[in-house]
Amino acid sequence: MKNEITLRSVGESLLPVVSDLHLELELVGDHYSIVNHDEFMAELKQLDEQIDNYEYKSEDRQDVKKFRAAVNKYSTNLNKAVKEHQTYLFGHVNEQKAEASGLMSGIIKKLDVGLKEDEARMKAEKAYELEQAFKNAIVHFEHLKNSQLSFEDVQNSSWFNITTSKTAAIRELDERLIAVNELVANIMNPEKDVLKNADALSRTNWNELQALNLIATEHKAIELEQQRQVEIKEQIVEKVAEKVVEEDVKIDNLDEKATILIHKSDLRRVEAMLKGLKVDYTVIL
Repeated sequence: MKNEITLRSVGESLLPVVSDLHLELELVGDHYSIVNHDEFMAELKQLDEQIDNYEYKSEDRQDVKKFRAAVNKYSTNLNKAVKEHQTYLFGHVNEQKAEASGLMSGIIKKLDVGLKEDEARMKAEKAYELEQAFKNAIVHFEHLKNSQLSFEDVQNSSWFNITTSKTAAIRELDERLIAVNELVANIMNPEKDVLKNADALSRTNWNELQALNLIATEHKAIELEQQRQVEIKEQIVEKVAEKVVEEDVKIDNLDEKATILIHKSDLRRVEAMLKGLKVDYTVIL
């Protein structure tokens, strides 16, 4: 393929001399534009097409590199020139924008603080109202009225959200109190401690059946552990007793004689036992 462009020097290219770059802007209608932009772009597009058809040769490599460097430098200078014009044309506007943006940011922050403080106040008011509702309700439950159950034991953090109505929160509060009271009263429930029942309900998402099963499982585990501890203690006592007997009873003590007082009515029965054990004995009347 024939070379469509010879890259012997930067000066021979279609690019303007980089060192003489002078960017001019003109107001076209309601916006600024680069002077002679259309003609300049047409030349660059022509150059782009010529490069597409260029066959690279080893002897032209250095010239091609120089040409590439010139294009890169021209692009950099063009960006720099545009930025300088932007700074000149819009510098004051940017300062005004920064001043206005800073003031508006301050306003937004103040509003955020105010909204957060108002939200905290609303949550505190709702928490107080719900706690009062708890105190008013608990006295009507047989197993709860004299217990140590507190509002914190049954509360749900979502109740204090602004999006949660007080009516819905109180309804759920009543449901939880009913659940605790019914679970304590359940004849199948081995646990009668109100706080432990409330804790079991909390751990099972306030499901009474699951809470009952949880309590039964934990009680069974406790009983098995207690039984295991008793068996361990009994085994220890037995081993200690065996060790004491082994240390106290010696072979040479077996020949020693002992005197036993036996009631006259039991004499024959004791004699029979001693004879069965092949124990030598002497009866002293």
